[in-house]
Amino acid sequence: MTAPSGLIHAKLLDGVGGARDIPWDEVAAWDESQGCLWLHFNYEEGDAQDWLVNASGLNDIASAALITPETRPRA
Repeated sequence: MTAPSGLIHAKLLDGVGGARDIPWDEVAAWDESQGCLWLHFNYEEGDAQDWLVNASGLNDIASAALITPETRPRA
């Protein structure tokens, strides 16, 4: 599985101040029992926007807020 263009990095946070880079196949298989997932995208990339809207599992309000230029910065 290929990461969407615009992905800057994917990290799995350990809850005690550390993190490790994870490949996109681990992102796709991630569940919350593994820890907190941090995905950093260039929101201007079409693939990143498409993933946020259609595949991230975020609700419409959250995904729209993340890709709307007027709401920058947003976390």
